[in-house]
Amino acid sequence: MRQKVRRTGGGSGWTAFVARRTGGRGRGRRPGGASGRWRHLAAEQRGRRAGHRPAGRAALRREPDFAPGASRAYNNTGYVLLGMLIERVTGRSYREEVEQRILGPLDLRRTRADDHGTRLPEPHAHAYLDVDGVPVDITECSPSQAGAAGGMVSTAADLNRFLAALMAGDLLGAAERREMRSTVATDVPGVDGGLGVNRYTLPNGAVVWGKEGGFHGFRTWVFHQDEPARQLAVSMTVAGEAGPATHELLARAADVFTPTARG
Repeated sequence: MRQKVRRTGGGSGWTAFVARRTGGRGRGRRPGGASGRWRHLAAEQRGRRAGHRPAGRAALRREPDFAPGASRAYNNTGYVLLGMLIERVTGRSYREEVEQRILGPLDLRRTRADDHGTRLPEPHAHAYLDVDGVPVDITECSPSQAGAAGGMVSTAADLNRFLAALMAGDLLGAAERREMRSTVATDVPGVDGGLGVNRYTLPNGAVVWGKEGGFHGFRTWVFHQDEPARQLAVSMTVAGEAGPATHELLARAADVFTPTARG
């Protein structure tokens, strides 16, 4: 499971499974156009309630993309399997564990886990998908399709509070925090992968930790700097393109963080 979270496990991709269920291709850097997946999703799949179990079981039945530890590639399957493991070990749902261990203690009142609803709390941004060159509003779409790989609804303020608490050790013991911060090199200069978070060395020398993620039409980034403590959360809607790469976005926002920081 450590390799899964570090993205070196090589398991079969979860998004490919979702694409087959919706009649198209998996999430790419530039989805665009009127592929079967996006057309079907925009027209019929907004209320689909999938969760992580079907995707996790399907991934376990398929051949891995590469041998564990042989390479590194982003793959949501690790988080899907973690959700299944949490439920097996605790005997409780993934949602209950997240609420009890994280949302409640941190008072994250505007965050919902494993959410099966299709409506976002007001106020909210709108998400769009490009269908035949026309942006289609896909805001009312159940995030439960992502399961433990991202089936949540939150706000920028709650994300900042969560990441600050995680990096400060409020949610983990000292040994677990050190393990989370142990990194491996990636194929992107200045980016090292930890357990569930990445370490970014910015052009000005500052070091920040963070994560990015997305759901149909939405992209979100959240970053934390230890000393001095600074946070940055960015949320945007995208249609046709996936938005900037994380290291590109950070290069543009580097002045938010001081170059005297240490990771």
